[in-house]
Amino acid sequence: MFNPLKLLEKILYSIRDFVWNYPDKLIGENSLRVYFNKVYKTGAPYTHFIMAFLSIVLIVFFFTQFNIKTVFGKNQEVLTEAVIMGIDGQGRIQKLNKVNPILPTNIQLEKDLVELIYEPLIRYEYIQKSGKWEPQVTKVLAEDVIKIKQGADYEFTLKRGIKWHDGLEFTANDVIATFNLVSNLNKNDNAYIRAIKQLRWEKIDTYTVRLCTKGVNPDTPCDLIKDQDKHIFSNFLELISIKILPNHKISDINDSTIDTNVPELFRSPVGTGKYKFQYSSDQSINLIQNNDYQIYESLDSSNPLYDLYQKYLSNKTSDVDKQLLKKQIEVYIRNNNLDIRVKNNSDNIELSKKIYPSIKFIQFKFYKNLSEAIQAIQNGEVDTVSSISVEYKRNIEKFNNIKTLLSPVLVNQYWGLYFNLKTNPDGNTKGPKFFSDVNVRKAISSSINRDEILSNALLGVGQEALGPITDKSSFYNSAAGWYRYDPVKARSILEEAGWTIKPSQTYRTNKDGDELKFSLYFVNTYDRQNIVNVIKKNLADVGINAIIDRRLQPGQDNSNNASQGWSLEEINEQILTPKSFDMILYGMNTFIDPDRYELFDSSQQTIPGLNIASYSGSVKSVKIRSDRKEGESSLVSVPKIDRLLEDARGYDPEAAAKKRSDSYNEFQSLLAQDAPVTFLYNPQFIYYTNSKVKKIDLNNVSNVEDRFKNIEHWQIN
Repeated sequence: MFNPLKLLEKILYSIRDFVWNYPDKLIGENSLRVYFNKVYKTGAPYTHFIMAFLSIVLIVFFFTQFNIKTVFGKNQEVLTEAVIMGIDGQGRIQKLNKVNPILPTNIQLEKDLVELIYEPLIRYEYIQKSGKWEPQVTKVLAEDVIKIKQGADYEFTLKRGIKWHDGLEFTANDVIATFNLVSNLNKNDNAYIRAIKQLRWEKIDTYTVRLCTKGVNPDTPCDLIKDQDKHIFSNFLELISIKILPNHKISDINDSTIDTNVPELFRSPVGTGKYKFQYSSDQSINLIQNNDYQIYESLDSSNPLYDLYQKYLSNKTSDVDKQLLKKQIEVYIRNNNLDIRVKNNSDNIELSKKIYPSIKFIQFKFYKNLSEAIQAIQNGEVDTVSSISVEYKRNIEKFNNIKTLLSPVLVNQYWGLYFNLKTNPDGNTKGPKFFSDVNVRKAISSSINRDEILSNALLGVGQEALGPITDKSSFYNSAAGWYRYDPVKARSILEEAGWTIKPSQTYRTNKDGDELKFSLYFVNTYDRQNIVNVIKKNLADVGINAIIDRRLQPGQDNSNNASQGWSLEEINEQILTPKSFDMILYGMNTFIDPDRYELFDSSQQTIPGLNIASYSGSVKSVKIRSDRKEGESSLVSVPKIDRLLEDARGYDPEAAAKKRSDSYNEFQSLLAQDAPVTFLYNPQFIYYTNSKVKKIDLNNVSNVEDRFKNIEHWQIN
């Protein structure tokens, strides 16, 4: 009779004997080692070949199945992007020591990280539809936006179920805390901060906040402020689209620490975005996909599910038919591996499917300069490189494994030449005296060949800028009278203004013998050097001497060892802030909204104002004096451009759309007439990508950091 206990006892004794005697079995005189050694020697040299073949198979298996994916990290889930960081005083690669989502920055990597990690309530952006660009409000953290008064009062219903990267829930408390923080900043200033200081924000409930402009009494709640007392910001929704911070992480952020790396949040950012901060090193910063981030994409209305759901949700459908339809829907969803979200509105349904991003990790790998970054993508060390420079464009286009993608024209950015029109207290101008003559400014604008700049200096990357409002905008005034390239006209204007060229001269002089000469300042990069070379040549063709070599500019070291150009830091601190320039080549970001108050109102001539040219419109108007004292006139003379800009930003963008459009049309005409800026081009950026990176879509981007907008669709094959 079978006895299981006896069998178990026998097995256990066998295991005990093997364990006790295993040294003899493995290395003893009659061990397996001795046996295989005899066989191997007897079979030589054939056994050598067999062992070599097996070794190669094992090595290949190891590298393809394990090492490439887990050791080198070059798999389909990791995107590695080269980042140009520059070098410090010791020649080492610069490090990024903070990620600040509140203050603007010139560091592109910081902008990229903010865009991937943090989110706003809404995003105000240009979207291309049927060949036209239209401003659009995209809801991000907000589920719904209720307009109470256009440009002055809105209620935001927040999305539920959103989590911060550390697992806590996103609520109205975070929105309130963020706006409180921004409104308490005094040392730092920009248009967004100034606008927020003029608003109220109220928590309605856990998932609802209300924002309105302050009334006569700033403590009056939004619902008690009379409509006529609510000041309108025509671009209200763009001004409040700041990134939202976690309430539980901002207690150590204040005016003293806002621009430092002291706050923990700036060193270990925590947001609600698609990617989370993972870790940083001296060579890279690494992000990991936020698994809590739910991404849904609208289904096309032609999808069979639309008809099935429409019938299933209809009141006319019987219970029996609903059961059949339910099974059909389940089968379709299962067979197509879909996760469907249904919104049933009163007159139609909205279906969207969940997206499962394939890129789980993003590594931003540091390089000293663009040359090293380009070398890295050529060698396959990285997958992508973004660049605003065309320096390596022609060379890299020769590589079949690298694609050169161009962004659309960045319609909220432009580059121009700014004349220094600032006047000192003694009445003398800081820039050349002849810049005060509008005819000289118009002649210079007519001398510069934008097509040559775009085709030769920028290799076709960009578009001619016609004023500070893009021609894609419905507010663009094509009849403003911008001075474009016309060298014949330029020479004629200069002759009439008294600047002539004598037979023995290269450059023009006036009746006093003064040469038409000035210094042109710019950040010394490959592209900008090419641009100013074209400008210098164009100006020389009409008899104007533009000095672009730093060593020849006033007060500079003219030795051979001196630098020929200026760094960005030097331009900002030594040239731009004190307005110590004749003319400067500079790029400007603008609102999508046509509001250009910050750039051209005469009150914005000093930092942080962005009226770089220190421009004050020549045509005058009057407005009511807000600070009138007894005995003074109630009216004050002001530049008409100031009044137009101030009035237009306060018009109801819907009810007063015509008045607003008329104001901006006249603003552009007056600006073209005064010519304080020679507008050059709207830029594009280049995105170099390994051909294995698929489905990148640069449509509808407005900034370099927008390139990751649809990263959930990207694939690495």
